[in-house]
Amino acid sequence: MAHLSVILAATFLLLGVCVSADRTHQKIYYDISDSDFAMCYRRLNLTHETGCSSSRKGNVGVLQFLETPENVTWLIQNGAHAPYVALLTPELFVHDVIYKLRDSGKINGLLVIHTNLSDYLPPASFSPDSSCPNEYNSMYSGNSTYAHCSNVTWNPDGDSLVFQRFDFPIGILKNWTQIEFMIENCYRKFNEPVDGVVGPYPLCAAQVKSAMDGAKDTPTCIRRSNTITNLNPIGYCDPLGDMNSFAFIEPLNSTDTLANESVTLVAARLDSFSLFFGTDPASDSSVAGFLTLLSVVEALSKVKDKLQTAVKDRPILFVLFNGEAFEYIGSTRMLYEMENNFFPGFLQEDDIGAALIRPEHIGNFIEIGPVGIPEEDSLWLHTDPVIAANPSIKEKTDYLVTEMKKAATGAGLNVTSAPEVQPLPPASFQAFLKKYSIPGFILTDHRSHFQNKFYNSRFDTHDRISVVYDNVPANETYDHITQGAKNLAKAATAVARAVYALTTNSSDDSIVADELTMTHMLYCFLIDHQCELFNSSLSSANAALLEKHAGTDPFSTYVGINQGGSSRNWVSILAHGILSRFSGETETEESLNCTLTKTSECEKKCKEKNDNDKNSYARWFLYTWLQGPLNITTGERPGICVKSTANGSVARSAAFDIDGYDWQSNEFPVWTESRWSNDAMLVRVFLLPEHSYEVALLCGGLALTIVFFFLVCCVSKKSDAIFKSTPDSS
Repeated sequence: MAHLSVILAATFLLLGVCVSADRTHQKIYYDISDSDFAMCYRRLNLTHETGCSSSRKGNVGVLQFLETPENVTWLIQNGAHAPYVALLTPELFVHDVIYKLRDSGKINGLLVIHTNLSDYLPPASFSPDSSCPNEYNSMYSGNSTYAHCSNVTWNPDGDSLVFQRFDFPIGILKNWTQIEFMIENCYRKFNEPVDGVVGPYPLCAAQVKSAMDGAKDTPTCIRRSNTITNLNPIGYCDPLGDMNSFAFIEPLNSTDTLANESVTLVAARLDSFSLFFGTDPASDSSVAGFLTLLSVVEALSKVKDKLQTAVKDRPILFVLFNGEAFEYIGSTRMLYEMENNFFPGFLQEDDIGAALIRPEHIGNFIEIGPVGIPEEDSLWLHTDPVIAANPSIKEKTDYLVTEMKKAATGAGLNVTSAPEVQPLPPASFQAFLKKYSIPGFILTDHRSHFQNKFYNSRFDTHDRISVVYDNVPANETYDHITQGAKNLAKAATAVARAVYALTTNSSDDSIVADELTMTHMLYCFLIDHQCELFNSSLSSANAALLEKHAGTDPFSTYVGINQGGSSRNWVSILAHGILSRFSGETETEESLNCTLTKTSECEKKCKEKNDNDKNSYARWFLYTWLQGPLNITTGERPGICVKSTANGSVARSAAFDIDGYDWQSNEFPVWTESRWSNDAMLVRVFLLPEHSYEVALLCGGLALTIVFFFLVCCVSKKSDAIFKSTPDSS
């Protein structure tokens, strides 16, 4: 029987060789590095799943490079080697072409060239958002005149791609060396048609993988995720969310009286998105707006001594909302907390901390929207026509607009009112106006449609807002004041002066936003995050983490997920750090009772100041130890302790935190992101043999199996005779 075991082992070894012959022929010869591609992924809302997903093992198809519309037509009409994975130029990756390819039934995946090369420039316009962003959670959603942008189309270039479902993977390729290899060594060598005919096998194929776990819709996915068992220990999706950041110019204690309509709220949004994970620079979509707000904070902090008395009666609240691109996640959550006496923190009896702010306390709402591409060299003020029907509200709104125009004129900025009959553009202000009549306006760079033809897309880059460094030496770019920096600093000056006038009933022409500060912020957020401003605004631990991202693209402005904690993405961390520095004060060594020659001692003293409060969440001041500016002489950062009112609140839909929430109420946004495993993303290229060759291998393997099965049976039956031992002659 020992001999029989050997025969069986040899048989299965031979079978293994035959079966693996196919794999040997398809030898993988090129893997795309994880950092050099980005994939479309799955998100879910109340009723649908959006985005892309592959099969669990990835989708495979013959690689076809599509450079011209004629190439697309050839694939659809004459392509005989389906399924295909199509490689497209940026100009061809548009709504009509994508849908034609999808509807052809021949596509198993799409890859798109995404480089800075002049040979493959972006299309003239591209926005994967809808033409009416956030329309289903708009304050006008039930209004017969303004619902669904029937009065004005804000984003005419929007094609809603990000909200469509694709049952095949779609990704972008960012490394030209790898792209060139795929085109020249794969497509042109094996697959390129000659006179409309493709040569013989083997053909070059691509495997693209983006396997998503979430499915159907948010209520279903959350229910499945919450049903955790030993057999199913992993959830399927997570709520979108991050943290809002907010700060006051001066503290208002819970013992002070806060009058109704006394608070001026100045807001901007932090987030954006694109079709592909981590590729959303959002230069005009969000960055220009929130950097303008940060610059306003810095400008007003310089005249804090003049504001101290006035802000006791008329507080100024600065807010950076997060998750706004997904039906106003951050603003609806903050409004919910205000309504439920939980903003900026719930106070137990006898606790001393920040005064609670409710919606009725807000008297003015100023929102800074996209302001990076002025239309007709002007910024535009948008007011709501619905609440304007109330004469009292209209009078207060007109006063706000007048003060803003007056401040803009003094700052040398042209500001024009949009038509009063025109509804508000998509903005956080709408989340508040949906329930409350609050005087306010939105400052934007457009009159009746976005100036940004790449709204919420991977092409919304720094050059869109005139942040360019042509012929500027590399070592001078950080301090080079671009036209974009000048434009935004001027806008910040105007807003800061208007807020000052609203608060004090007086003007101050000495208030000027710093162009160099704006220059540094634009450079850090849009060009290179390994910069002095970021490093000086972080703790040493976060700075060490920042260094690990050296050489990567600008940080993503996508809101990400919030599983119930206080986690932040990098844009949120950095914006909050800058908000703390601009709104706060640096504690002296005397106030800390330490000496900077013993940095660790000062850091400890700084952190101890936070522990002295009775209520850690509702503390009025936060003390944060940051690296601080670099000492050029010593090459070290001695550190600084920043005392600031800047704090954070959860930017996660209340729908996920209310027990027994009615999903169908549509009161709050319910966006989630699908989970995926660590090995869920993959792009690789290999040779694909002819189908008949694969069939022959299979048939040969089966035949060999049958032959050896009977051979083994025969040998087994006659094993006694075949393997009979010979008697020992001795």
